[in-house]
Order: sequence, then C-alpha cells, then structure tokens
Amino acid sequence: MRRVGDRSYELTLENDLHTAGHTQWYFFAVGGMIAGFTYDFEIVNLEKADSLYNYGMLPLIYSTQRYIKVGEGWVRGGSDVCYFKGREERPGNTGKHYYRLHFGLTPTEDGDVCFISHCYPYTHKDLHRDLVRWLDPNHRGRYCTLGRLCYSLSGIPIDLITVTDPDSTEATKTTS
Repeated sequence: MRRVGDRSYELTLENDLHTAGHTQWYFFAVGGMIAGFTYDFEIVNLEKADSLYNYGMLPLIYSTQRYIKVGEGWVRGGSDVCYFKGREERPGNTGKHYYRLHFGLTPTEDGDVCFISHCYPYTHKDLHRDLVRWLDPNHRGRYCTLGRLCYSLSGIPIDLITVTDPDSTEATKTTS
C-alpha cells in the first residue's frame, strides 16, 4: 500500500497462487481512521477487462467498532466504486493495460479498524468449525469421516474427508 494523498492510497496486489500472474482477490486492514473523513483506495494492477464492480457489486467491509456495538459483521459497502482501464501497460510489451478499482470508505468511529475484501474470507478456523458440524453423527457424520492427511510446512493440520455410504459393499471394501 502506498500513500498518494492525505487520505488516498494505491494498492498493488501480489499474483494469485498457481496462476500465470492473475490478480483479483484482495484482503487488507486499515486502522487509525478518523470518523467522517473519506479514505480513497485504488487497486492498480487488476487484469480482468470487466468486473462485477461495473454492475453494482461493492467491496466487503468489516468494521470492528460496528461489530462491537451492534454485532454486524461483513457487509458490502464503500462509495464511488469505479472499475476502469488504467494507463499502465502490463509487463512484456503485450499492449495490454492493467485495470483499476477505486472506492471510498468513510468510518463512523474514530480509531476504527476496518477489514476490506473482494469476497467473504473463509479461514482455516471456519473450515474446521464446519467440518466438526458436518461430521456430527446427528447431522451427516454417518456418511463422512475425518482423518489427518498430513501437516503443512507451517504445521497446520491438513484434514482428509472421506464421504461414503457405510452400508455399501464398496465402503466395506475400502475400509477393511
């Protein structure tokens, strides 16, 4: 993130993993904002020529103060949302340009910390919570089992989910 004005910022995204340089998803936090002032953000290196932002989609915003006060989590918001072709050409003399997403954010509380995202974040903690619920024998646990496949390089357990009908002969063959 680079400050380009009093309350204006440019953001350059890292390439999405396992792609040939595609950028679309973002998730960042902004803190220490002053209520009533609009902060402008511009993501400068998007690659799609068209976007749902051109058809009314808004960024997702999670205000910690709003959550504390009224229990409201992620909401679509922002002002002056605009997705447009930028002046900068992509590397490699392709003649193709980057696209930009501009939007404003006006906090209602001093010092609020806001998280801003392209889509709803789904964390490893969310996944684990859902797996426990889905594997509950009173829910669908009769058809699903949870095991441990391995651990990631950072030590996070990687779950293995097996979905099968325990009464089928195929299930008996694979679990024997």
